[in-house]
Amino acid sequence: MNKILQKYLVLSSVLLVAILTSMTNAALPPDTVIEQISEQMIAALKKNHEVLAKDPNEIFPLIDRILLPHFDVEMIDRMVLGKAWRTASTQQRQQFGNEFQRFVMNAYARQLLNYSDERLQVDLLSPVAQNSHQVTVHGQIVTGNAEPVSINYHLHMKNGVWKIYDITVEGVSLVINYRSSFAKEIRKGGLDALIHKLAEHNRQLRLEGSGNRE
Repeated sequence: MNKILQKYLVLSSVLLVAILTSMTNAALPPDTVIEQISEQMIAALKKNHEVLAKDPNEIFPLIDRILLPHFDVEMIDRMVLGKAWRTASTQQRQQFGNEFQRFVMNAYARQLLNYSDERLQVDLLSPVAQNSHQVTVHGQIVTGNAEPVSINYHLHMKNGVWKIYDITVEGVSLVINYRSSFAKEIRKGGLDALIHKLAEHNRQLRLEGSGNRE
């Protein structure tokens, strides 16, 4: 076999693996994706319980590894800023994205650190919904004898995989909630003032060990 032919065979094999990997990811229904994320996060919380009790900031690598890759961060930023996104500079978009992502992850971190055997029940999607490029996965957070909490994940297909672009809890949308409050801040002081406020909030936040948490 000559070297040129061998080179193209190797290249073809690499491309085939990439295509098959993409097809495998895309083949996972969105409800299965949500279930897997939940199971992986709960398993990580249980496994790292003692570590997190001593150093709560160790929650952030878990969030980065398990949760963040499944979010369409750019789309969320764009939807949250609304009209302000269109007039924002590239630098402002990047700064806002960095601070807002940290802001949301801090909120997630606090909730996850207070985990106490809650579980997520996900409703199965119909075949029609599974073949759509934009879906809502309905679920409930179940804990003890308390009333279940309704939670919906809104996903769309991006580059062959399902990405979350919004979450609603008991009918309250993460995107709409932040868009409303941020719009008020932007009207008062502009986008730079909002970015500064988020950055200041992020700097002041301090996660404490379980012995010091309320």
